[in-house]
Amino acid sequence: MNQKILSNKEIIEKLKTISGSKTASELARQLGTERQNLKSFENKISVDLNNRIISLLIHLIEKEG
Repeated sequence: MNQKILSNKEIIEKLKTISGSKTASELARQLGTERQNLKSFENKISVDLNNRIISLLIHLIEKEG
């Protein structure tokens, strides 16, 4: 994969943009979760397979747009 693997913070910011959410709370509502769950995700430092999958999907969405 040649695309950058996004950090959790970058993933949240990109998802806010893609979804049209202005705040983390609004994104959390769209995801059907609590804002503190997003904050926990954002603060997680390790990069795992989920980051790789989400990064690829975001890259493909941005490429189409």
